[in-house]
Amino acid sequence: MTETDKSKGHLNNAIIKFDDHTTVAGLISGGDETAYREEVERLST
Repeated sequence: MTETDKSKGHLNNAIIKFDDHTTVAGLISGGDETAYREEVERLST
């Protein structure tokens, strides 16, 4: 079962959960990775 969580974090990022792992997919525009990196940091803590 796959679940996408868009309720928290940045609107341009999707958190996809599947069984025992999680993936973060993010829109990086203009070379600005700030929102994506903040989301990854938030998930890792």
